[in-house]
Order: sequence, then C-alpha cells, then structure tokens
Amino acid sequence: MTYDVIVAGLGGMGSAAAYHVARRGQRVLGLERFGKAHDQGSSHGGSRIIRQAYFEDSSYVPLTLLGLRTMGGTWSGRRAGIS
Repeated sequence: MTYDVIVAGLGGMGSAAAYHVARRGQRVLGLERFGKAHDQGSSHGGSRIIRQAYFEDSSYVPLTLLGLRTMGGTWSGRRAGIS
C-alpha cells in the first residue's frame, strides 16, 4: 500500500493535519506512539497558547490566522479566559 502523506503523532495537531489532508483527496497514514487519549501530545495541558506573532518567520502568521478561522468559535471562551 502506498500513501501520499504520513503523519507522525495523532494527537490534536496530527489528527487535524491527517483529516485535512485526507479531505483533500490524499492517501494518509497516521502513526501514533502512545495509546488513545494520552497526555503526551503537543497540545496537551492547560498552558497552551496560540501566538499570532512569530520571530522565526512571518509566513507563520497567515497560517495561524487561517487556523483560528477554521476553528471558528471553539476558542472564543478560551480567549476570554473562560475554561
């Protein structure tokens, strides 16, 4: 079997990436080291933030804004400090 894209890690970020790539018609293989609902993912924990300013490269900014629009109202309560 062949794949167009392989995603390493299927936490919040990896599973979203795999979903969006597959939705665009690509064959995706997702690999996960840990079990379901683990606490080892990049987006796990209460101290995660989404930055809109990046020193490393300004091309990240449009991607961040697209991600926020894609998430829709999901983050609205978080931005207001509501857990």
